[in-house]
Formats: sequence, structure tokens, C-alpha cells
Amino acid sequence: MISLQKRFLFVHIPKTAGNSIQSALCDYSEDQLVALRKEQDGIERFGLRNPNYNVKKHSTLREYRDALGDGQFRNLCKFTCVRNPWDRMISYYFTPTQSPENWDRKKFRGIISKAVSIADYLRLDRDEEDPFANVDYIRAL
Repeated sequence: MISLQKRFLFVHIPKTAGNSIQSALCDYSEDQLVALRKEQDGIERFGLRNPNYNVKKHSTLREYRDALGDGQFRNLCKFTCVRNPWDRMISYYFTPTQSPENWDRKKFRGIISKAVSIADYLRLDRDEEDPFANVDYIRAL
């Protein structure tokens, strides 16, 4: 989520309370909330579109930098919200089903193996030393 006027950039990492933050900031951003479905089911389901930049709700920091250019990017206060990695993966698992009764360990492991890491959302250059190199909760299963 971008606001050039208020000079902020929020990177929404999935399953980290980003919908709540984006809902609170939408009046200050150039981004527009877009309904993903005609029918809403009581769960916050929306996308974001920016009329000036090719970014979306879950764009990575690198994607924002590429879209904005270095000059605009440097002038923004950049922030995100993180979450305990295990809680995040449990949320990933239960989001499609919304029901603890449907627990399936094999399915859970499959979802975890495909999840994009927080490090990848915040990484700008692959050749930089990775501060998250020893934090690999996905492989711990």
C-alpha cells in the first residue's frame, strides 16, 4: 500500500494482520480497495489496486521498489507487520477451510512448503547477506 502524499509504503505479508492495517490506512493511500467476490462471507476479502503503479495487495518490497523507482522509493517510510511463524502457518492452513475439524497433517505440510517466506517479501537484492538465513521454520517440519 502506497501513499506518496503521506510518504509511506506498507508491505502486506500474508497472514500478518495486513487487512486490518490496510483498512485503517486506505483513506490515506492512493490505492483502491477492490472486492474479490460479489458475495462477501463476513471475512475481509479484498484486493488493492493502485492507479499509477503496477502493484497489488501482496507485492514484495522489491516489486514496490521496481514500480516506484529508486527516487520515490527512498523517500517513503517503509513498514510491515510480522507474526509468529508457526501462527502464520496455522492461519495459512485454516484460511481455505476456516474449520479446525478439517485438520490434515499432509495438507498442512504441503501448504507450508509453498508459502513465501517473510524474508522473501522483504528482500531487495539476492546477493545481500541474508539476515534470515538461520530462521527456516518451513524446513523444521
